[in-house]
Amino acid sequence: MEQETKPLPERIVNGIRTSTTFRLFTIGFLILILLIPGSMIEQMIHERQNNHDSAINEISDKWGRDQTITGPIIAIPYITNVIDQQNKVHSVEEFAYYLPDDLEITGDMKSEKRHRGIYEAVLYESKLNIKGSFGPGFLNAAPDLPSTARLKDAKVIFGITDVRSIRNKVSMAWGDTTIKAAPGGDLDIVPSGIIFPLNTVDFTNGGTFSIDVELAGSQSLYFTPVGKNNIVKVNSDWATPSFDGEFLPINRTVTDKGFNAEWRVLELNRNILQHWQGSNDKLQASNFGVKMWIAADEYQKTNRSVKYCVLFISLTFIFFFIIELKSGKTVHPVQYLLIGLAISIFYLLLLSLSEWVGFDKSYFISAVAVTGLVGAFSISVLQSKLYSAIAVVVQVLLYVFLYTTLQLEDLSLLIGSIGLFITLSILMYFSRWLNCSETTA
Repeated sequence: MEQETKPLPERIVNGIRTSTTFRLFTIGFLILILLIPGSMIEQMIHERQNNHDSAINEISDKWGRDQTITGPIIAIPYITNVIDQQNKVHSVEEFAYYLPDDLEITGDMKSEKRHRGIYEAVLYESKLNIKGSFGPGFLNAAPDLPSTARLKDAKVIFGITDVRSIRNKVSMAWGDTTIKAAPGGDLDIVPSGIIFPLNTVDFTNGGTFSIDVELAGSQSLYFTPVGKNNIVKVNSDWATPSFDGEFLPINRTVTDKGFNAEWRVLELNRNILQHWQGSNDKLQASNFGVKMWIAADEYQKTNRSVKYCVLFISLTFIFFFIIELKSGKTVHPVQYLLIGLAISIFYLLLLSLSEWVGFDKSYFISAVAVTGLVGAFSISVLQSKLYSAIAVVVQVLLYVFLYTTLQLEDLSLLIGSIGLFITLSILMYFSRWLNCSETTA
């Protein structure tokens, strides 16, 4: 009796191990475990992108940051009375601001690349000529200039985001008079910049102005359309510009030797008053310009590709499970785990290689390496060249599908949905090999 009952536990254990349902639960459990390396890789992508951004910012801070040119703007101080919470009257200095009628900016930008380790930043040196005019009746604009205005203390404000990167001694020609620049901006309208005192000229009837400034910067150059009529012309040797802001250039030419761009903005196109008193937080709401920075597309694409990690593992596991049932070869859970880790390693290879050779090359290298590894491993596991070849074809199709989805950003959702539908249809077709007696064993 002992000899008859002794094998019973072994038969039960073996029955559980060979049960299709149990193996399905095991595969599902392994997929959950493999979420851990996937999340770790995704976190590593964010860390590497932060390192990239920090390196770019470090280079930019030492050379010159993103630049925004705002002005010139005439600021006339006046005294006004303010009542505080204790009903006491205080005299406070305020400013009345006037914008030019015509503004024309011509700029030439020379770019260069600087490296910090494996990271690359785009820097530039620009030569800008800013000229225009204030109309003879600009002081008559409403609201009226208060009687306490101090015309002798009037100044022209010229906003520059990072004044540390000014490369020349800046002066302004007002008519026939040359005015040297002085430090300072106006916190009410621009965070930083330079000023030109108007105490040596009669500006009350308007006049023409011209400013030449040599300015270093990085990544982007923007302009604020402060004139009633604004014309901005920029040419550069940077071959891959990104035109940004509230207005796109009306004329532009981009070649492998650089670009030329021209913007024209009218008073009616922007939501800025020609004259106001006090602060104005809408002044730079209509900024436009050009970006010259190198986008870290490899991090964005790698991060998007990691989103498909669980799907890749799941589809691969389902394929191997169907092959198991068809061929009669049992794939051990540890072998499933190793295959899943190989698929996860693809994203780590993609991340590390893309920092050196770019996304496209690194994707091809990583896909070939992982596909070859899974194919070679399949031969020893499935002991069938036919099934191993099918496994390789499945991996190749998955990677081609993912690459196509990543490249077609606008159509990624559509392509992804259609691809998943076709994949599910194929799996449902081949699942005919499953029979009910096996799944309930």
